[in-house]
Amino acid sequence: MAASNNGALRSLAAIAVGSAAAGFGWSAGRDLYKKGKEWVVPVVLLAAVAGGSGYAAWNLSRGHREPSAARIAGSFLVAGASLALCLFVSLSGAGKPAPGHPQAGQGDLVGLALAVHAASAVLGLLIGLAQRGKRVRAFAIERHNLDFMAREGIRDVGGREETYLDGNGTELKLEDVRRDAMVFKLPGRRTVRAYIDLDPEGRMLAYRPAP
Repeated sequence: MAASNNGALRSLAAIAVGSAAAGFGWSAGRDLYKKGKEWVVPVVLLAAVAGGSGYAAWNLSRGHREPSAARIAGSFLVAGASLALCLFVSLSGAGKPAPGHPQAGQGDLVGLALAVHAASAVLGLLIGLAQRGKRVRAFAIERHNLDFMAREGIRDVGGREETYLDGNGTELKLEDVRRDAMVFKLPGRRTVRAYIDLDPEGRMLAYRPAP
């Protein structure tokens, strides 16, 4: 479907769905960073050593717009690199016991590394599956909205401002998104509005052109 390749229309379709497809929001991540900057480096290092398999399982199970061989290959590459780094760190630490503790053998450390990665993968899988239903539903609604706009003849005309044309050639500029409708203003017609009715999940139901 040609409309699915139009970035502005996809953005409009996703806006209707709201934040249902969002994962961990930018603002939430920024606030977390501000509150715990001193933990960022240790957490990143821990994730690099032990979290690759968890990331891969999460990324593959959480649901996406469409299948991607690059995503699958990238996830397995990250998991493999993380496991290799974890094994390297484990083997490097073998034979170097901490004061007052017995020496750990290579087998013990390798087993621990594999257990950590297995636990990380299970955790990532569980988190991904918990997010999957909401994300997949949101992407399905987004596809429905793209099909809806194609049927109604709503198309993007490009430019620096997000301007659309309906099937009659009327210019539309998105003004507001309410729970029940998207509101468009018409350039040069201050009090006239066009609407796209929405259901509670953000699915486009009907286009009401300006009178």
